Amino acid sequence: MRNPYISGPPIQDPDNFYGRREAIDRISAMLSGPQLQSLMLLGLRRAGKTSLLNYITHARVIGKLLTRPDDHILAYVNLEADVRTPTDFFNLLARRVLESAKQMPSLYSAILSAHSTSGYTLSLIERLLEVLNRKTTVLLDEFEVLTGSPAFSTEFFNGLRSLVARYPFAWITASYRNLYQLGCEIKVESSPFFNIFNQAIYVGAMSGEEVQELVLEPARHARRPFTDEDGVWIERLAGGLPCFVQKAAELLYTARESTPENIAAAREAAARAFTQWAAYHYQHYWKHFNEDERDALTQVAAGREANWSAYRVGHGSDALDALVGYGLLIESGQGYQVRGAALKNWIAAQVRPLRQFVTPAPGDYSPPAVNRGGSRMLEAAQVSILAKAIDFIFEQGRLILQERRERRQVQPAAPAESDAPAPADEPLLPTDLTKTEALRKPIRLATWSVREAEVKHLVSLLEIQARNYWLAKEQYARWGSALVPPVIVSNLEEAENSVSETTARLNTIINDLYVEKAEAPIKEAP
Repeated sequence: MRNPYISGPPIQDPDNFYGRREAIDRISAMLSGPQLQSLMLLGLRRAGKTSLLNYITHARVIGKLLTRPDDHILAYVNLEADVRTPTDFFNLLARRVLESAKQMPSLYSAILSAHSTSGYTLSLIERLLEVLNRKTTVLLDEFEVLTGSPAFSTEFFNGLRSLVARYPFAWITASYRNLYQLGCEIKVESSPFFNIFNQAIYVGAMSGEEVQELVLEPARHARRPFTDEDGVWIERLAGGLPCFVQKAAELLYTARESTPENIAAAREAAARAFTQWAAYHYQHYWKHFNEDERDALTQVAAGREANWSAYRVGHGSDALDALVGYGLLIESGQGYQVRGAALKNWIAAQVRPLRQFVTPAPGDYSPPAVNRGGSRMLEAAQVSILAKAIDFIFEQGRLILQERRERRQVQPAAPAESDAPAPADEPLLPTDLTKTEALRKPIRLATWSVREAEVKHLVSLLEIQARNYWLAKEQYARWGSALVPPVIVSNLEEAENSVSETTARLNTIINDLYVEKAEAPIKEAP
């Protein structure tokens, strides 16, 4: 049976769009006001910014939001679409504006008779706006593409600002950080462009009512409805961001079909699959948070009684406010709480100190005879975990690191999203070992008993990261030239770094498991 939940691509059909009523109302109020005003949408990756922009610019929706839709042009521009220079930007901008004008055939014909469809500059965009003679709002998705490239200078951003000053024109940008921070990061904060955004809308967690609507309605339309208890369970697990809610609902819907008579087993299977899927996205968020944001999340996830007023004084209010805006924390009379049990547990696992194991001196410890030998003495399930770990280190890890070296020899990589340098290639297990030999090599079984859970977690994480790496590599390979957009390179670099970092952690543990010297045989008692 077809699963009714959409957990991957952005929503395109308005009939499949749920929630975001507050953001939609604010955008509608701005468009309907006496003068257009620029605003910024802020949200984490996969928070639903693109879905919201698709919804706002859909022809059916425009007709509902505006009393005089023919007075407006709303153009959606995705900056991931091969935008490397200002000329690329202005050409793409003109195409998207013209596509929006097609909804008014007579206006579209007049524009085409006066303008070509390529070779646009800022001055030609100005002439285009004069011919349109409409209130024009351009929605810029993935705004970091512009701020992350040196090709877009202060003069370029000043030109974008001039359109707002001279015409009935506004920008709606979608980004992770607010534009003041982005302007400072690229050292063009002096451009007046970054001062025109006096409104910010967080695309964060949906309200509880909207979450339940998103969970219950698709299943009801598919004639396989969830119960209200299912909806509450999904929200408690996944939180309030729609992509996580949709994924949890999708997994529970599938698991329920497999075990319709046992909802507890279905929920357990769905929760396990969701936790593995979500770990990659949580790691991405964690990596791009600043120290104050990570500290605040750690404090809340641990359930510590904090004086939040004093915390705000000592650390500033930006971290807590941003995390609430992003939809990861919720504030109540009892303080702050993490939204979603899966995220809370993941944060706790990241900051939990590793248990230390001290190898006893010879003579202090004599293992039972059954524990002598190598990994073959482990239970079958444990051997499977160790085999997967070693497979990643010998196969996946080495392959990915080698491909990174080869690509960097051909072409220098563009800087990644983060300012932190990419981690160095970590040495893996000794090259004179084969994977089979590594499995047969004796290990410290006492150490394994301490680190088994951590190895299992890292293997699950690597399975997700490796899958994301191959998807990013496939996207990178489609370009077939050196002119790959920075965001594509950044995605691949980020996937490589994730695999490299996790493989390095796993490699350290596996090396610690191996007995470096052959232990003296244990004499059997007479």
